[in-house]
Order: sequence, then structure tokens, then C-alpha cells
Amino acid sequence: MTSGQIFVAPTKGWLPLILLSALTFVSLIFSSVFANLGPAVIFIPVIIACMYYAKRGFVFSVSVACIYFILTIALSSDPNVLQTAAIRVPFFILVAGVITYISLQRTRGEEALLKNTEELHAANEQLTAAGEELKSQFDALVESERSTRLSEERLIMAQEIGGTGCWEYSFETDKIWGSAEGLRIFGFPPVAGDFPINDIEACIPERERVHQALVDLIRVGKEYNLEYAINPADGSTSKVIHSIARLEKDAHGNPARVVGVIQDITERKEAEDALGYQHEMRESILDNIPVMVAFFDREGHYQWINRCWHSTLGWSLEEMMQHKDVFAEFYPDPVYRKYVMDYITSAAGAGLWSDFKTRIRDGHVLDTSWINIPLSDGSIIGLGIDITERKQAEDALLRVNQKLNVLSQLTRKDLTNQTFVLSSYLELAKNQLAGQDHIIDTLEKGFEVVRSIHGTIEYSKDYQDMGAKPPKWQNVKMALLLGLSHISISEIKHSLETGDVEIFADPLLEKVCQRLFENSVKHGGHVTMVRVWYTVTPNGVTIVFEDDGAGIPQEKKEQIFLRGEGTRASRGSLIFVREILDITGITITETGEPGKGARFEMVVPKGMWRVGGKGN
Repeated sequence: MTSGQIFVAPTKGWLPLILLSALTFVSLIFSSVFANLGPAVIFIPVIIACMYYAKRGFVFSVSVACIYFILTIALSSDPNVLQTAAIRVPFFILVAGVITYISLQRTRGEEALLKNTEELHAANEQLTAAGEELKSQFDALVESERSTRLSEERLIMAQEIGGTGCWEYSFETDKIWGSAEGLRIFGFPPVAGDFPINDIEACIPERERVHQALVDLIRVGKEYNLEYAINPADGSTSKVIHSIARLEKDAHGNPARVVGVIQDITERKEAEDALGYQHEMRESILDNIPVMVAFFDREGHYQWINRCWHSTLGWSLEEMMQHKDVFAEFYPDPVYRKYVMDYITSAAGAGLWSDFKTRIRDGHVLDTSWINIPLSDGSIIGLGIDITERKQAEDALLRVNQKLNVLSQLTRKDLTNQTFVLSSYLELAKNQLAGQDHIIDTLEKGFEVVRSIHGTIEYSKDYQDMGAKPPKWQNVKMALLLGLSHISISEIKHSLETGDVEIFADPLLEKVCQRLFENSVKHGGHVTMVRVWYTVTPNGVTIVFEDDGAGIPQEKKEQIFLRGEGTRASRGSLIFVREILDITGITITETGEPGKGARFEMVVPKGMWRVGGKGN
């Protein structure tokens, strides 16, 4: 039986046919007599015939089904039995057809498999014969060229590539042959033929170590690279790398010939030494600065930390490398940790100082400020400082400012009440002194002083919250809209063209915008349009606020920002504007042309502005 075959159809002999015929006859008689068991019995010869004889078996099965139906009609007059037989006949034929199809498919597959096996066997015999022929040809070629191989190899090795010299040593003669570059490396002029190896060994200060290394190579029989220093014949000092390319043995298994290359790596070693020195210097400098320095990749795996990093946070590099997620130690809260990681690996976190709450080795939490600089190799250098004391001082200052604000409110309220009482007394005295004009004139001067005091009290309200809260990033357009919401500009149109520009400024930026709009409304004359736009410069960004009003005279352009100069309105607005912006280093000047409108230019330094949350 062939592998993969389950049934094998008889190919000759009458015995199987006789047995199948007998089985069919018995099945027909049994099915006709016992109608209820008919289907189960008649299936046996049908299945066997279709499985072993395929197409002829199908014809045979159809014939058996028809004979079964005829016998049923002849032996029974029961309508139910006849109806059942009529239904069974097509079912028998259908089963016979399915089995015949499966048998044919199996037979075709076996024939195809047998054919492929025979073809593969023939191809294998052909390949074997071809391989034996090629081997015999190769052996003949090797034998015929063995005598000329030495000269050809030397010719090939003599073709110098990249400062590499070739050499060949014979154990039989104890002599060495070298190419022109190989001889030059050792300080010898090019010569023809072989020369004693002692001439070469004399140039090697560590000849014993090198000789032992070569002996080890011969014992192991592998390719070997060895670096060592030489003193060429010209008196200089060089470093070379010695490589063994091939080791040949004689018929008795003893070393016969060794072939290799040698390369002068003096310049490369000097460059490596210089690079190593620079690396050591860099680490030495970084290790002694009072700033935390760490090199890590974007997955948070640390590569190097300096001494300040270790002393501040308490974790050593070895300890961190043992943790799969070091950032989980610094930032236990997963939500906050994700925020830190996203910030570090995003463009927004590159080149900007950011403050984080960092847990140190002993469990305490420090306020730290970090700046991350992406490197060309994909790693990140992080610079950090401990700002815990600064934060504590800021918090203390904030509490003091809050208390001063409360005191300022109480003082201002008390002064307002007292000036109201004083005004009432002066008004009463004025009524009592009716007709005494010279005394009334004096009282009017008192009224003027009271009004001035009241104006000063109202002016001080603007400075109550100055510096009370730390600066923050603010959208310029939003601040302008909020400033507009506090005043009425009637028919004046406005165009806010600042896009998504954000600046780092005091929280009172909204009031700054309000004061600029108020200045245009109250002092601009017939202003019909206010436009705010920006332009990027090498030093930062300039935000321009301009109107089409009367403008400001040339001699007043700087005075409007000074205390005690200009009108009371200017003291209450533009002085306040400059001082609020100055908290974060933003300058403001008036550059408009008199008669054509006011133009205020606010210069925001580099690093204090960004677009859509991204740094500049």
C-alpha cells in the first residue's frame, strides 16, 4: 500500500467481483424482505463498489438501486412501502455519486503525487551526478593551480587598500614576505623576495606578548586580531592592528603557512584617545557643576547622571537601571507621571524650563525645575535644579502680599471714609461762612486737596493685585477680549490679529489690555478703528496696538509713562501698563505718528512667548 492511500482498488482477478456480486444479491433479497432495514443493508455494496471501482462502481450502484426498486414492486403491494422505496432509490444514487467523486479525486491526487515523486527522484539523481562531476572538475582545477597559487596571492595582497599591508610567513623557511605597504609600516623600503622574521620582530617592543598571541592563534586555528605598538626603523612610534586571514597546514597537520594583513591605526587611536579625553573632561565638568544633569532615552531609561543629580535625588545610576520604570519612583501618581513623560518627549518640553513635584529617594517631595534638550542620537539631556527653597520663599512672599492686600483694602476704605467726612465738614464750614469770600477761597483749595487724595486712593486700587500671583502663560487675544468686556467702545471698530500667540505675563494682563483700549477711547479723539497685530523678530515678538486717532505729540511720547507727568488719566493707565508688563521683561513704547494715531509696541523677549502652546 502506497503512503497516503487508505483503500486500494483491485486491478485484476475475479474473486473480488464474485464476492461483491454475492454481497449485492444478499443485500437485495434482505432489503426486499425486510423493508424497514433496506437502506442500511443496501448501502454496503453501493459504498464498496463506488470506492473501489469509481466510474464502473457508480454504474453498478445505479443498477443495484433500480433492481432494488423492481424487487420491491414485485414482492410488496403496500403503498407505503412502494413510496418509501421510490424515495430511497434517488438517495442511493446520490450517495453513490458523492462517493464516486471523492474516490476519483483521491485517485487523481495519488497519481499526481506519484508522478511528482518520480520527477523529484529523477531530478535528484541528475543533481547528484552533476555535483560529482563539478567536484571532480574542482579537484582537478585545485591540483593544477596549486603550484601557482602562492605567486597569485602575493600579487593580490600587494594591491594596497586604505593603508593596509599584506604579509605571509613560512614555517619551513622561517622567513616572511611583505607587501610594499606592509614594509612601509615597519619602516623598511620595498624589497623583492623574503627576509628573516627577526628583522620584523626587532621593531616590536612587546614581541613576547605578540609571539605568544600568534602561537595561541596557531593552536586554535581561528582568525585573530591583535593590537600592539611598534618602533619602525625610522625611530618613530606607531600602533598597528595585526589580523590573521588564513592558516594552512601540511599533510601531517602541522602549520605550514600563515597569511594576514597589518594596518597602521596610529591616527585612529590618537583620535579615539582625544575623544575619550574630551568625554572624560565633559563628564568631569558636568559632574562638578551645581546643576542636576542626566542622559536618558525617550522611554525613560537613564544612561548617565552627575554627582549633583545623585546627591539631590538620592538615587544612584545602578539603582535606577535595576528599575523597569524609574519615573514611577519620581512621580508615583500615574496621571501626573503621564503628564511629565508627555511633556518631556513632546516638542513643547524641548528647551523650556518647567516645574515639577519630584519624590526623592527618602520619600520627600522636592520642587524641581527641568529643561530637556533632545540630542541627534535620539537621547535626551535633562538639566534640573532644586527650587524648593525658592518655592518656599515665593509662597511666603505670596502670603505677605495677600496680607498687604488686605491691609491696603482696609487702609483705602478707611481713607475713603475719612475723606468723605472731611469733605462733609468742609461743605458745612463753607455754608456757615457765607459772604466771607476770602475764607471760602481757602476752603475751595481744601476741597481740591481732598479730591486729589481721593484720586490717589482710586489710583492705588490698580496696584493692589500687582505681583500677588505668579506670572503665567496667557493667550493675547483672550486677554484683549476680556479687557474689552469691561468698557464700552461705542462705534469704534476693532481687529484683533494675534492668532494663537501666548505670552508669559502677570495675571493682570487683562487690565493692561483694558487700559490701552480706555486710552484710545478717552484720549484718542475721533478714533474709528483699533487694530492689534504681531510680528516675529530675531529677539522675540512685537505686539502692536494702534488706533487712527489724534496720536501723541513727540515730546510727550515718553512722559506719558512717567510718574507725575501727563494727565491724571495717563497716570492711572499707561504708568500701570508699563509696570505690569515690566514684571516679566516686556517693554512698551509709543511709536505712532502725531496726527495719525497712537501706536504702542510691546516687545516680548525670546522664550517668553509661544504659539499654540509650542515654544519658540
